[in-house]
Amino acid sequence: MKVKKYTAGTIQEAMKRVKEDLGHDAVILNSKAVETGGFFGFFTKKQVEVLAASDPDLAEPVKEERNTIAVDPSENFAVKRELEELKMEYRKLAAGSSGFKLPDPIEKLRNVLNEQEVGSPIAEDTVRQLLEFWYQAAENQNDEACRKEAERILVQSIKHLPYHRMEDRKSFIAVAGPTGVGKTTTIVKLAADCLVNENKSIAFITADTYRISAIEQLRTYAKILNAPIEVCYSREDFENAKKKFSHIDHVFIDTAGRNYKNNQYIEDLTNFLGSDEDIDLFLTLSASTKKKDIHTLIGHFESLQYKQLIVTKIDETDTFGGIYEAARLFEKGIAFFSTGQNVPDDMIPASRETLVQMILGGKE
Repeated sequence: MKVKKYTAGTIQEAMKRVKEDLGHDAVILNSKAVETGGFFGFFTKKQVEVLAASDPDLAEPVKEERNTIAVDPSENFAVKRELEELKMEYRKLAAGSSGFKLPDPIEKLRNVLNEQEVGSPIAEDTVRQLLEFWYQAAENQNDEACRKEAERILVQSIKHLPYHRMEDRKSFIAVAGPTGVGKTTTIVKLAADCLVNENKSIAFITADTYRISAIEQLRTYAKILNAPIEVCYSREDFENAKKKFSHIDHVFIDTAGRNYKNNQYIEDLTNFLGSDEDIDLFLTLSASTKKKDIHTLIGHFESLQYKQLIVTKIDETDTFGGIYEAARLFEKGIAFFSTGQNVPDDMIPASRETLVQMILGGKE
């Protein structure tokens, strides 16, 4: 008995090929809609798959004497049983098949996404779209073409999120985040950029009263930049400082960094900053933070209603999938990347393209 599988765009096309190949006596064992490619649902071009069988030794005699000889019921039952067994074997093979191999350029990109710790749902969706691109192209694509398509896919998925857009920032700019991510250095870089490159007047407010060293550090920078500074121990102090600096173009607010898992800390910070609409609040996090911790951190600070991230220490890691995934899942744009300790130089405006390039091709 000869068993063959046929794949076509429609059931009519598949049946035509069956008849041409196996003859009119072919038996259809199974037919179903499939997504060509066979890689766990990848490649969404819908097609029809038909499994057909025929026995060349039996087909012709049956065909010649079709009108004069009745089929023995017992033989008919035996044939049906054999066909059912064949169908079962085929289904087992199909269900357990793992031999599908991705095209080399796509396999390389999938490995990059895995190495960059991009989560499975996002990575698999990206590979699926790459396969569509691959099979719909007139000819096979090279590594560079597939890389550009992957970049387009990843950028497009975060296209709606706000990136940079600091030209319309408000008068008061605050940074929050866990301890050790470089909040103080970050606001100094932002302030220095405003002063030097935009010729704006600046001032500082610090609420980081838990560390004397933090206050002294900010005082030192304020003196270098010839900017006034106020230290606030309460919400009342904060309101007075805001009134005092109402004539300043941009006032940069440093907040205390403590254990972000401490709910009381988040509550105190929320109460301190309030729900002032004249404050632009940014969550600062380190690129070297573990992906799981990034997700936890972003969730804990959600009550502060921040809209964008500032990502520091990108010079201390080569893995950026956690940042991309968090921005995409939590729908948070990124305003800046901090690339080192130098003030004000090591701060660059963030863009979707830069983030994706960091994932696919390393830091620029």
